[in-house]
Amino acid sequence: MDKPASGRFVHLFLTSLFMKKEAFSLLFLFCLLLAFSADSQITWEKLFSKKSTDAFRCVIEVPTGGYLIAGYTADSTVSDTDAFVVRMRTAGDTIWKKRINGPNNGKEVLYKVINTSDGGFAFCGYSTNNGAGNDDAYFLKMDSVGNIEWLNYWGGAGKDRAQDIIQTPDGGYAITGYSTTSPALYYDAFILKLNATGDTLWSKFYGGGGFEDANAIVLMPDNGFIIGGQGTNGANGLDMFLTRTNETGDTLWTKKFGSLATDNIENILRLSDGSFILTGGTDDPVGFGGNDGILVKVDSSGNTLWSKIYGGNSQDDFHQVYRTTDNGYILSGTSRSSGLLEPNMWLVKTDENGDSLWSQTYGGDNHDHGYGAVQTLDGGYIFVGYSSSFGFNGEDAYIVKTDSLGNIYNTLTYISVTALTNPPPTLCASSNVQVKVVIRNFGRNPVPNVPVNIEITGPNNLTINETYNGIVNPGDLDTLTFLTRIDLSQAGNYTFNCVSANLNNVCPPNNNFTATRTVFSLPVLDLGPDTINFTQQAPALLDAGSGFSSYLWSTGETTQTITVTATSLINVRVTDSNGCQASDTIYANELVGIDDISAQLGLKIYPNPSSGVIFFQTEKSVLLNSIEILNMLGQSIYSNSFLNNNQIPNSIDLSSQEKGVYFLLAKTPLGSVTKRIVIQ
Repeated sequence: MDKPASGRFVHLFLTSLFMKKEAFSLLFLFCLLLAFSADSQITWEKLFSKKSTDAFRCVIEVPTGGYLIAGYTADSTVSDTDAFVVRMRTAGDTIWKKRINGPNNGKEVLYKVINTSDGGFAFCGYSTNNGAGNDDAYFLKMDSVGNIEWLNYWGGAGKDRAQDIIQTPDGGYAITGYSTTSPALYYDAFILKLNATGDTLWSKFYGGGGFEDANAIVLMPDNGFIIGGQGTNGANGLDMFLTRTNETGDTLWTKKFGSLATDNIENILRLSDGSFILTGGTDDPVGFGGNDGILVKVDSSGNTLWSKIYGGNSQDDFHQVYRTTDNGYILSGTSRSSGLLEPNMWLVKTDENGDSLWSQTYGGDNHDHGYGAVQTLDGGYIFVGYSSSFGFNGEDAYIVKTDSLGNIYNTLTYISVTALTNPPPTLCASSNVQVKVVIRNFGRNPVPNVPVNIEITGPNNLTINETYNGIVNPGDLDTLTFLTRIDLSQAGNYTFNCVSANLNNVCPPNNNFTATRTVFSLPVLDLGPDTINFTQQAPALLDAGSGFSSYLWSTGETTQTITVTATSLINVRVTDSNGCQASDTIYANELVGIDDISAQLGLKIYPNPSSGVIFFQTEKSVLLNSIEILNMLGQSIYSNSFLNNNQIPNSIDLSSQEKGVYFLLAKTPLGSVTKRIVIQ
């Protein structure tokens, strides 16, 4: 979203009113500007979350509108880090993103990005893909839509990192950083001059055998350079380090200054009067305690004009300074002294003298680290870094877009399915399985009525949908139980892809959870016919079969076989090595006379299986005294007695009973007959 046309109108209106010098009009205009500013400043939070480590190190506003952010991501085909570039609109929508994985699947990290004169972008950082050493300076050029125009490395057997880049008037580039490769004496700062296609024209090293590195480079009016960072300074230890060079990198002067503790320059601005603004960190004991953020103004020769310290009683530092339209500064970094429990991204606004106007922190109750912030065309600020306070992927790349006072009104929405709690990881085949998932709110906004869709693939492919009816508050974990039960009666592996349909301020949305469940077949158990007959001379031997882990008979016995000597309904439950169970029931009938009762009675039951209502038919050659229906546990669920066969009902309604197997026990003067009934 570009700056609205109304902004140009306000500017023209302001000019006209000042020319007329009308006090009333000025007052009216002031109120108008306040309303316009509040309405036109867009605010939002975004996360880019992949596997474990994602961070943004630098952001710029693009002249054609929107932003470009650079850093690194763990989203790689191997366990490593790749360069990461995202192009965004002002509203926070992603236009395109690029992940750059080097030829040897090594590491690429981008520290800085700049707009180039042709509408493209130039980057610098370091890589382990060149093969020359541990780390090599890494730089590349993209066109306006993210196509890589050139990419190059520089370095040797040591460690070489590029930490800042500028474009030079000849269309080329200058890069600064540090190197431990010869001719560096230890850690030396360097300037690397490139042509327009990324080829090295010359390189120069700066250091004296101690530790010197450079984090920032500025182009001077004479086409020379000034670089700044940290350097060894005798008894002072590590101090701020400034070196001024000519166009070919020859040193004109060097300054080292700071406290008796550790001091560092992270970023440099050159002002129109030739002075410089430096920002970074200091352990100066006159500060607030620990490490503090610092802002220093020096003249054109590097002499200190003033110095301001910011922070609290813990670790605080700045990574970048940006000149704002009111001639003040916006300072961006990390603070342990402000905000919630852990380090937070930290933004401080000052006036032109470095006096603090306001301070804001961003993140949550875990580790958050801030790097670069710039003022945007709408008067607000965009600030990048990483956060461990949201989600479950470790460090997530984090962007905040604020208003002119550092406030965010459109805060982070981030809700997801985080677990499949039922069915369990392994289960036994069933046609009636209940599904439960856990939904969690990682963001800042309460989210009502979360819809969840589950695609189940496997031996059976299923889709189920349910909505959590209620509000999931930030930080909450709530269980959603699906009313629709699923059929997992076929053994095999099932994949559950669970998706919450809410729109998250996360890229990718991170609103899904995938889990695999293994379903085992049920054991096969068969005791034989539903009714067996025996006599006292020949008792019944029941055998549940071999190969099971355990047996449990309704008689209390736990052996594979049992002997039955009395008329009874016998049930056995077996368990296999997967923990799955099966049961079977049989009616053992002791014969005391006629042994063909079933044939004489001629009892027929239909339909069988039944949906609940069963019908009877008998030959009536044998008197039927009673009918009893038992469940698998031997419990009676229906009982009726008759004086003659004419009283036998035509049907019995069992539709109120659960689905399963039942036994009908018909008693006659000559003995009993048992029939199996299946209700489905």
